[in-house]
Amino acid sequence: QGLPQSQGATGIQDAEGYIWVGTMEGLGRYNGTSFTTYSSREGIGNGRIWELLLARDSTLYAATGSGVAIWRNHRWNALPIKDLEGIRCRALAEDAAGNIWIGSDTGVFSGRESNFRKAAAADLKGQEYVYDLLPDQGAMLAVTSTGLWRIDSRGHRTAIPGPPVGKANYRCAGMTPEGLWLGSYAQGLWLQEPDGWKRIPAGEVPAESFWRMEQGPSGTFYIATNGSGLYLRRPGSASFEHWSEANGLPSNVVNCAYEDLERNLWIGTDIGGLARLGGKGVSNHGVRQGLPSPCVFGITAG
Repeated sequence: QGLPQSQGATGIQDAEGYIWVGTMEGLGRYNGTSFTTYSSREGIGNGRIWELLLARDSTLYAATGSGVAIWRNHRWNALPIKDLEGIRCRALAEDAAGNIWIGSDTGVFSGRESNFRKAAAADLKGQEYVYDLLPDQGAMLAVTSTGLWRIDSRGHRTAIPGPPVGKANYRCAGMTPEGLWLGSYAQGLWLQEPDGWKRIPAGEVPAESFWRMEQGPSGTFYIATNGSGLYLRRPGSASFEHWSEANGLPSNVVNCAYEDLERNLWIGTDIGGLARLGGKGVSNHGVRQGLPSPCVFGITAG
């Protein structure tokens, strides 16, 4: 259908209403009927797109396999950050002051335009992979291979005790009125409560490996998993709704879920491409949904 590649890693809607989908071989921009592809030839720098961020000034940022690219005046250009040349960047966020934060395979950077600085590395030894960034009360939470950190506007960091799963297992974080959520690579979903971290029971979310968390404009909380589909919890609900191959998704490996301004839900999967739920999107009803055969010959009012 026009995506540059079937591994949809991230998605977002820009200020003009276009839907952007980042894949492992470039960006696809959807205008309502078709996709336009942007790759390294169009100035992105690297075709592996890990995350997209729309800043409050309507500037679009793309974290790539080699630094960060910026969409401005309908053109892509690589941000000239020397310390990130050739470095994979997997996370983007904007703080309350309008600073852009970048999570890379060499740590956390923050700043504006081309003036970025690296957050203090504390007593870290060796390489630090940054998997996710989450704004938190004037600071930034960083989910990294060295643990969970709170980094202030000056770049100073404070360690936050995480769940007992091993720091290298941390992958993504989200915030809801219940508190801070943390998804691990292979040891389940966790919620920070006043008396400590609690693992979400398998009866509620029977998944072990998590990739990303998002909260949409409607207040719905989305959790993308690596092999168990998508979990979502709507405002006012106490339980999670589950979407997977069993009820229509093209793949159980879900990389992202993005709710656009028209309340369509865009789901990026690994290998299975892009799914859209809501609005005028197609709902699938076939063998996976319980029909005995995909061949339907007639329907009548009983």
